[in-house]
Amino acid sequence: MGNKYTAFTLVEMLIVMSIMMILMGMTFTSFSGLQDTIKMNEYMLNMEQDIRAVQRASMLLERNTEENWLYGLGIDFSQLDPDGKYTTFKWCNPFPDYGDETTRSKVPGYKSGEGNLNGAKLPVGSIESGLCQNSSDTLKTLPGYTTELTMPKSKVHFNSDVRYVVFESVTGRAFFYDFKGELLNYFPIDGQVVIKDPDSIEELDFTITSLGAAAPRRLKVHHLSGRIEAIVGE
Repeated sequence: MGNKYTAFTLVEMLIVMSIMMILMGMTFTSFSGLQDTIKMNEYMLNMEQDIRAVQRASMLLERNTEENWLYGLGIDFSQLDPDGKYTTFKWCNPFPDYGDETTRSKVPGYKSGEGNLNGAKLPVGSIESGLCQNSSDTLKTLPGYTTELTMPKSKVHFNSDVRYVVFESVTGRAFFYDFKGELLNYFPIDGQVVIKDPDSIEELDFTITSLGAAAPRRLKVHHLSGRIEAIVGE
């Protein structure tokens, strides 16, 4: 009488292999989703820290002794969509010290009686390197506050027209500007600058939606206080 051997049938082998492939696929998807979430959390946390650091630095007003007066320190978010880059900067006043009307105005760079806010326009464009020593309004890079992280693959949606935020020297108040450098949270009337109705003020507000499995992240910087609000899942 011959020996009997037990073995799996081809069908059983295929079923087992199918189950293993499904489990492996689920594991890979979960791991990939975890990686997306970690990268998104890391990127957003660094951005929040950069914003807070720039506001804090503006209030302390640390500037080189050879530099002109600074209107404030700010962040350029105009390149956040599509490549996730943002740049910190110093907004340089043409005068060496505090005292000129442009330094004493309610908003940076404004001169009374002009009838518009052109004098308070942010000089957007290229942000140069070096010290604030020019005889005109310029933006200079602010080393040490820019993240080196790359934003995870995602889409950025701005919920307002704000692309630049400037924190005023000493006070740390937040001013918002569009991609042309126009001031958005104040308007001129009878030669004076007046704050807009709080219900109509545009603030820095954008949503980053991951192309992976990470939940969307929304970030807002509030008017005047510069308070940062980070929201997960919107």
